[in-house]
Amino acid sequence: MSRQAQYLGIWAICSFIAALVALQLTSASYAEGTWVPAGNDSFYHARRILDAAESPGGLYQFDKSIHVPEGSWLTWPWAYDWGMAKALQGVKVLSPATDSMAFLTHVPVYWVFVNMALLVGILVVLRLPWHWSALVGVGYAVSPLTQLLHGVGIIDHHFMEHSFVLLTLLTALRWLKGPGSVSRAALLGVTLGIAPAFHTGLFILQAPVLFCLFILWLRDQSPPREAVLALATALVLATAAALLPSEPFREGQFQFSVLSWFHLYIAAISTLLISCFARFSFSPVKLVTLAVVGIALLIPIWGETIGGAAFLTRNISLLDRVMEARSPIQMLTDKGLWEAISYYSPIGLLAPLLIPVYIYRGWQARDATQLFLSVMVVFGVALLLMQFRLHYFGSFALILGWVLLANEKLSVTNRRPLLTFGIGLLILAIAFQPAAQSKLFTKYALGLDPGYQDVYTLFAPLTERCQDNPGIALADNNFGHYIRFHTECTVIANNFLMTPQHEEKIAEMEYLLELSPEELLEEAPENTRYVFARMLKFYGIRDGEAALTSTEYVKENTPRLYFELNSRDDLPDRFRVVGELPLDPGRGLTRARVVEILPAVE
Repeated sequence: MSRQAQYLGIWAICSFIAALVALQLTSASYAEGTWVPAGNDSFYHARRILDAAESPGGLYQFDKSIHVPEGSWLTWPWAYDWGMAKALQGVKVLSPATDSMAFLTHVPVYWVFVNMALLVGILVVLRLPWHWSALVGVGYAVSPLTQLLHGVGIIDHHFMEHSFVLLTLLTALRWLKGPGSVSRAALLGVTLGIAPAFHTGLFILQAPVLFCLFILWLRDQSPPREAVLALATALVLATAAALLPSEPFREGQFQFSVLSWFHLYIAAISTLLISCFARFSFSPVKLVTLAVVGIALLIPIWGETIGGAAFLTRNISLLDRVMEARSPIQMLTDKGLWEAISYYSPIGLLAPLLIPVYIYRGWQARDATQLFLSVMVVFGVALLLMQFRLHYFGSFALILGWVLLANEKLSVTNRRPLLTFGIGLLILAIAFQPAAQSKLFTKYALGLDPGYQDVYTLFAPLTERCQDNPGIALADNNFGHYIRFHTECTVIANNFLMTPQHEEKIAEMEYLLELSPEELLEEAPENTRYVFARMLKFYGIRDGEAALTSTEYVKENTPRLYFELNSRDDLPDRFRVVGELPLDPGRGLTRARVVEILPAVE
C-alpha cells in the first residue's frame, strides 16, 4: 500500500471514530423532539446564527437585547456565525424542510473530518510512519477534548479556533520544508491574517511564527527574503480584508475584545518585524534596535494587553467560577485525579514535561521545521495548562509530542510496526479507560447543564409571554444566553465576561437579585417584565445518595429574590406566576418560577 493510501485510510477511519464519539453527546442536545445547543455559549451562537440566516436584519455585531438598556458590542467577531448562517441558508436552498437546529447542532460533528485532515496533513509533513500516525489519529479521535470540540450541539466556535491552530502548524511546517516557496509563505500569512475574524484572541497565533523567525534570524538561517516578505505582505493584507466587515473597525474602535484597529496594529507590528528579519542580517546593534522599537510599539496597546492578560489569568469578575476558565491543575486539586484523567487521560497529566523537553529540542534543532514544531508544542501546551477552555491550542501535542520522541529514540518500533501499533493501542485503551467510563459514553444533561435541564419546561411559558409582551427577563448570568436563545425578551447580564461593561452588568444583576420582591418593584430597571427565579443547591449527597438539602441550606445558597419568589405566598399583587416547578410540597417551596411583573395601577 502506498504512503498516500495509508494516510488516506488513517484519515477516514480516525475521522469515523471521532464522529461516532462526538455523536455520543446527542443526549445533551435533543429532548422531546427538539434540538437545542449544548454548552452555555452555544446558545448565544445559535441565536445569532439563526437571526443572521432567517431574519431580515441579518448578522448583528451590536446586540441591543443584552446588557440592557445600553446594549453591547459582541466580543465574538463576524466570520464564524456569518459562515454558519450562510451554510444553513445553503442547506435550506437544497432542502427547505431541513430543521435549522438539527443542522446546526451537527455541524461540529461534520467538521471533525476537516480537523482530522489537518492533523493527518501535519503527520504527512513530519513523515511520521503509518503506525505512529495511526496511533496519533486514534488518540485524537477518542479524546474527550476532541469530543468537547465536536460533540453534537456544541455550536461554540472552539472547534474552529482549533482548526486555525492546526492550520497554522500545517502551513508553517509546509513552508519551512521548502522555505523558498513564496506561495506557501503567503498561505501561512493568510491563515494568520484571517484567524482573528473567527476569534479576536487568535492574533496570538502570530507569536510562535514570529518567535521561530526571530530564532532563525539570530542563527543567520532566515528563509529566503522573497518568501519572508510574501508572508509579511499576505499577513497584513489578509488582516485588512478580515477587518473590513467588522463594524467596530469601521467605527474606529481600538480594543482587544472586538475585531478592531487593535488587530490591524498587531498585524502591522508583526509585518514590520518579519520584514526586518528578511532585510537585515543579525548583529548586536540591530538586535538592540529591534528591542527598543518593539517596546515602543507596545506602549499604545499596553492597556489592551493588560485586558487580554486579565482574561488569561481569570482576573475578571466571576471568570474564576467558570469551569472552562479553570486550569487542569485546579481541576486536579478541586475535582480530584479521576476527573482530571477523565478529560486529559494519564498521558495528558504528563503534558507539563513536554515544555522542558521541547524547549531543549528547539534549542538543539538545526532544522527550521523541528524548531517551529518545538515552539508550537511549548506554546500550545503552556496555554492548555492555563485554562481548560484553551485546550484546543495544545491538545494536538498531548500524544504527538511523545510519539515523535518515541519514533526518534526507539528505532526498534519502526522495525516492528505492527507490534508497535498493537502495543500503542493497548496503551491508549488503558489511558482512555477513565474517559470511556465517565465522559465519552455517558448520558449528559440537556444543554450540558443540569440546571438548564431541570427548568427546561419553563421556557415555553416564558417564550409565549415574551412574544406577546417583551421586556427585560431578570435572571442570573448563567441563564442570560438561555433566555436570549428561547425568547424575545432582553437580559441584563450573561456569560460574556471580557470587558468592564460586562463586569458592571454582572454587579448590577447581583445587586438586583439580593433585593426583596417589594424592593425590586422600586429599583428594577424600566421595562423589567419577568423574573426567572430558581432555587440553587436544593440537591446534595447524603449517605452516598442524592437527597434534598435543608431549607436553610437552600436559602443560604440562593439569591434572596429567587428564594422569596419561590417560598412566599404573600407576594405583591404585581407579581403573577406564569410557570412553576415543585420542590417539596411539604415545605411549601417551589424549585423554580417564572414570574411576570404587571404594570403598576395608577
